[in-house]
Order: sequence, then structure tokens, then C-alpha cells
Amino acid sequence: MCKSQHIRWSRVGAHSVAQYAVRWLLSDEADFVTGTVMIVDGGLIAA
Repeated sequence: MCKSQHIRWSRVGAHSVAQYAVRWLLSDEADFVTGTVMIVDGGLIAA
């Protein structure tokens, strides 16, 4: 069974996908976010 069959979006992400989360964390919009773990895995953990 392919790993991508367990992922909600049916594809394996790339570094370019994770960059959006990193950009947001570095932006002023995330200035109140502290001490959290952000999992960027396309829903693999939820599957």
C-alpha cells in the first residue's frame, strides 16, 4: 500500500509545501503563537 493512500490530500508533500507554515510563523500574524507544535504532514497523523 502506498504511503500517499493514507494521507488526506492523496499526495506526499514537499519542502515547498512546508514553507507556507514557516512563512506564517515568521510573519506578524503569528506574533501571539508560543510554545506549540505545528505538524505539517498533509493529514498523515490524523489518518
